[in-house]
Amino acid sequence: MAKNLTSTETKHPRPAVAFFHIVNDKGTAMGWLGYCETINEAMIPAMLHPDGATGAETRARFDPPQVIATHHGAAYVPYSWICRALQTTRDIFVVEQMKITAENCMNETRGVMSEPLGRSSTSVQSEI
Repeated sequence: MAKNLTSTETKHPRPAVAFFHIVNDKGTAMGWLGYCETINEAMIPAMLHPDGATGAETRARFDPPQVIATHHGAAYVPYSWICRALQTTRDIFVVEQMKITAENCMNETRGVMSEPLGRSSTSVQSEI
């Protein structure tokens, strides 16, 4: 009988995710975003799932995301995975802006010019 493997028992290493602390021009922390180069995708807080972090965890059992990352105790999932669950235009817009911000942050760490999105009003601190 086949043994179920957990992520710690598999031979594949967990992909690295760069995390960026988004701070507005007044110094107020706006939160964290991630970017996974392995899948070339922004990592969005799982708590933004329509049913919250618990809903994301339940969904992950039957529709697992390519990568799940954690930072400061919070779970992060790929942009494409969370978008499939979003229903309202407002939620999609917010998550889309988070994706663009994460991509811009990653580009800045590479020294590449970013897509304009009002980035002049935010600063970024990164952690890998």
